[in-house]
Formats: sequence, C-alpha cells, structure tokens
Amino acid sequence: MEQNKINAFVGKHVRVYEVDRRTFWTGTILEVTENTTTIKDKFGRIVSVNNTEIKSISEWS
Repeated sequence: MEQNKINAFVGKHVRVYEVDRRTFWTGTILEVTENTTTIKDKFGRIVSVNNTEIKSISEWS
C-alpha cells in the first residue's frame, strides 16, 4: 500500500490486513516510513509491517 494512503491513519485505532488476508493487526499506527509501518497492537506490542505487505486498512473501534 502507498505511504500517503497509510499516513491518513496515523494516530488512529485501525485494523491492518496483510496481503495473505489471514494476518492482521489491530491497534494504533504510530509511524509510517517509506518502507514500514509501525503499529502498537492491542496488547501493547510494537509491530513493524512492510508497506508492500499491507492489503487494506480500516478504522476499528
């Protein structure tokens, strides 16, 4: 997914699906760089995902 599309979700609580559609992360997007997106998941873990591996992002409550 393109960096500018991901930037719209920085600081929001989201669900991020990876391209395999089986792997997903629920949490807050902390940072987006050229290659990776950093998420703090619902358990407090910091996770980095390659932007090319992100299939979709949606706001989550």
